[in-house]
Amino acid sequence: MTLLVIVISLWTGHTVFGGFDETLPDALAAGRVQVKVTLQQNATESKAGERRHYSAVQVRSGASTSERQIDPGQALVLIDVRRTGGWRRGELTLTIPAGTTLTSGYDGYQRLATAYAVTVQLRKADEAETAWVPVYCLDQHRPAPTLNTGISLEHKNLDDSRNVPSELGRLASCLAEKGLPGVDRQQAVWLVAEGHLRRSREELRTYLHEKNLAILKRMDLDEMQSKVLALVRLAHPDASEDDQRSEARLYMQDRAWSLIERKAAERAERDLDRLLSLGRPALRTCGYDLSAVRLGDS
Repeated sequence: MTLLVIVISLWTGHTVFGGFDETLPDALAAGRVQVKVTLQQNATESKAGERRHYSAVQVRSGASTSERQIDPGQALVLIDVRRTGGWRRGELTLTIPAGTTLTSGYDGYQRLATAYAVTVQLRKADEAETAWVPVYCLDQHRPAPTLNTGISLEHKNLDDSRNVPSELGRLASCLAEKGLPGVDRQQAVWLVAEGHLRRSREELRTYLHEKNLAILKRMDLDEMQSKVLALVRLAHPDASEDDQRSEARLYMQDRAWSLIERKAAERAERDLDRLLSLGRPALRTCGYDLSAVRLGDS
């Protein structure tokens, strides 16, 4: 029997005429590639001495690829994929599934998740390639990673089931097709990723208040004190500088924590309104029956 085409299946990957096609998390788990992830502020890349601006990313659906525009202000990571020793021949097409989780080495920072299924394609002569990947935040009240934060792509264990997207992956894929504003999609992701669908409205309000209160208590009170001092100067312009500062300190001692409590409550209401007014309709467009969960309409 003459073999004109050799196809070797390996879990989700396959080779065709020397090419290999699988998901990036699986290739990483199998040791075929090394991956470096960096957070980006602007969609620009320096390659072969030329700086280019990226306004779109390459996305993959089945066997076809296309380009998707990047929303203004969309958070991006740059993923650098490099072959390891035994995989330097043949084309290598890797899919980064929607909902792939990216984590920081510091637990206090937000986790991220890829917003689309993005492809990275290494031709036969390529040692490495990069891809711009739009991402969602998964932890609403944690600080965003900085440009210097080490970020890792979470790979699947090779014993995991294949071709079964996570709930987050299914949601991200659906949201990508609906043409919704980025802020709506982000609110929907938070509702799912943070487990809010298991909470009642009052439980969610309490949760958001506690998160905002913890953030404000960790903040340096210098900013608040400077604002109080500015108000004292407006109220008592003829007082000496020492008297104005003394008045500001007394006000802070008496009112600082009540101000923080009030601010936390205001932020919690803002967060609640955005989650319900923006995120909940976005979930409905993706088939979520919210009457069946605790976070109802009343």
